[in-house]
Amino acid sequence: MTGTGDSDAGTTARRFALGRHGPVPPVLAGRYEVGERIGEGATACVHRAEDRETGAAVAVKLFHAGAVELGRNRRDQEIAALRAVRHPGLVGFVDAGVDEGYAYLVMDCVHGPNLSEWLRSGPLPADQVVELGAQLAEALAHVHAHEVTHRDLKPANILMSGEGPRIADFGVARIVDATRVTDTGAVVGTAAYLSPEQVLGEHPGPASDVYALGLVLLECLTGVREYPGTAAETAVVRLHRAPRVPSDAPEPLARTLRAMTMRNPEERPSAAAVARALRGTETLRLPLKTRLAVFGRRHRVSRRRAVLAAGLPVALVAAGTLLLTAPLRPGTESAPVPGPAPVSPPSSAAADSPDPAPWHPPVRSGRGPAHTTAPPPSTTTRTVTAPPGKANRPDRKPPKKPPGHPKKPRAPGNGPPRGRPPH
Repeated sequence: MTGTGDSDAGTTARRFALGRHGPVPPVLAGRYEVGERIGEGATACVHRAEDRETGAAVAVKLFHAGAVELGRNRRDQEIAALRAVRHPGLVGFVDAGVDEGYAYLVMDCVHGPNLSEWLRSGPLPADQVVELGAQLAEALAHVHAHEVTHRDLKPANILMSGEGPRIADFGVARIVDATRVTDTGAVVGTAAYLSPEQVLGEHPGPASDVYALGLVLLECLTGVREYPGTAAETAVVRLHRAPRVPSDAPEPLARTLRAMTMRNPEERPSAAAVARALRGTETLRLPLKTRLAVFGRRHRVSRRRAVLAAGLPVALVAAGTLLLTAPLRPGTESAPVPGPAPVSPPSSAAADSPDPAPWHPPVRSGRGPAHTTAPPPSTTTRTVTAPPGKANRPDRKPPKKPPGHPKKPRAPGNGPPRGRPPH
């Protein structure tokens, strides 16, 4: 019994794995001839098909049968309502139903890449983002006027045709139960573009589509997702911080993006108001706390820029002063180092001195201090002798005298001869 139950569970899992539960029927509902696969996502696969009744090329999105949440009567009512929603900015809804274990949606076949593929080459210019946002907001306003909510707006669901952007899959939320379609059982929508109320499990409305469109336009402006990461991380982060609109984003785009991504859905503008604001025919008024927060951020940025602008000239002047006052490095031939200033000989002895002693340069011994015989400027010339015991040192050398120069007699009264103790 246990083995049979496990086998049944495995068979069910294999059957309802998206796009892998048996071969695709060649004809759906006896009307749509299914052709080649042109796309595949996390919730379904898309095939090119032909409508036998009209001969038009259509796109068929296939789910498993367990994805349908409505009864037959209610489903028929929703299909009739979706057929009435026609707009140039929408991929036309054709049909929906269940056949041979598949739930399917039939839409117009639109040729062209989606917005996600466009953004792989980088962000879009601001004026192009404004025009794109205005067209998408007008299409959403038309959908919301028919009491339909998309609930899964993202770049992959925006097709860039030659006639302009067109929103696809706007009928999936009304016909298909995405809590059964997704592999993880998460709420409908892609985690990177969920509104805060969707993260909290609340019922999404038109304000959720406005929030998702704000994140899409912000990604077009910056080239990166505002909330990257895993499904759990990106869902929780938006509950703790608001999307970061670039400070250099032009108006009215910056103001509109802040209004579209308000935490409280009641504070967000309608899709029609967003379109008018981007067209320049209406000015959105943000709540007071949001305006104060934006003013504070701009004031801090302006103050930092002012400080940097004021400090730059001072830094340049200081750098120039250092360069001018720094000594130049000497070349290969350095200038001669000036020696000590020459010592001029003392003036001649007084007139009453019969024989003044000649001046000799100072003699420095190996260890003792230098001795000089220069007489002081007085009327009597004196000879300074070394202290006893140092005059007879063996390392003392007498000053050299030129040959033939006779030694002059000492003047009387000048003390005992050198090297002899006084009597």
